[in-house]
Amino acid sequence: MENGERERLPILHSPLITHKNCRTNMLGLASAFSTHNTQRLPHKHGGAYFSILHSPSIQRTSTATPIVCENSPFSILHSPPITHYACHTNTMVFTSPFSIYFRPMLSRLYDLLAEHLTENKRMLFDRILDERTRHVALVMEDLYQAQNTSAIQRSAESFGIQDLHIIENKHTFTHHRRISKGSSDWLSMHRYNEPGLNNTEACIHALKRDGYQIVVTALHEKTIALDEVDLSKKTAVLMGTELTGASDVAMEMADVYMKIPTVGFTESLNVSVASAIILQHLTHRMRIENRPWQLSEEEKLSLKIEWAKRSIYWSKYIVEMWESGEI
Repeated sequence: MENGERERLPILHSPLITHKNCRTNMLGLASAFSTHNTQRLPHKHGGAYFSILHSPSIQRTSTATPIVCENSPFSILHSPPITHYACHTNTMVFTSPFSIYFRPMLSRLYDLLAEHLTENKRMLFDRILDERTRHVALVMEDLYQAQNTSAIQRSAESFGIQDLHIIENKHTFTHHRRISKGSSDWLSMHRYNEPGLNNTEACIHALKRDGYQIVVTALHEKTIALDEVDLSKKTAVLMGTELTGASDVAMEMADVYMKIPTVGFTESLNVSVASAIILQHLTHRMRIENRPWQLSEEEKLSLKIEWAKRSIYWSKYIVEMWESGEI
């Protein structure tokens, strides 16, 4: 093994975690694997805090193959006890005891960033994260009016939604920051705009892999009322484009068809108004029905780091010094 490789490969000499040092890109994990069956993957997101993030090529794994990702503070993504992770933007969620070993590393980074935040800002982060959820998500399919996309972002953030999924088959996503009030700074925006692909299909497949039921707002023979939606499952609500509504692909792949009951002559609502009503209703029900809707501690920490980076003009330099071991 060359000297240059040694720092990027996992230490696999013990049945227990025996050593961790994010500054040297080493983390010892329980495993019988040798470095010979280690898979190398490029690090696609510079400045990220996890070895691998959401990308078209790597979205989910349940194999026991360790993965090493270059140019990242973390070397190990996977070992036999770590059997699942859910990908979000700049977030990795481990359903494993090993997650506790990643938290101190990130906690140190947040502590460094937090020194440049006011006490009120830090308290605000904590208070808002206690109300944030990924149990309900919103999908915008080919919306093209910026006033609508902006209003939807603002409503979603206000009601504690963290994830917006944006499908761009025919129309490129745009928004007005003045209308959205900067809400996009605090949301995780997942964009599906791969040329030559049906991005509706790609988005829905990704959501279903993450355990979401797909609820499409549309009139259908099986349409149910908003208050009948089953919230025992994670729920992604898809709002179709302004003129024609949800696409045929979205209708075919939907698990549930839902409508907002109305009693007037007008049978439909503006898409941004409908989104606000739906999100307010579902998040209110989610809370009073005592669903497991809150973020994990790992998700909260990751988001605090992202929010701190966006709040501190010189955060890039703090992160670079942390990654290099200077601080």
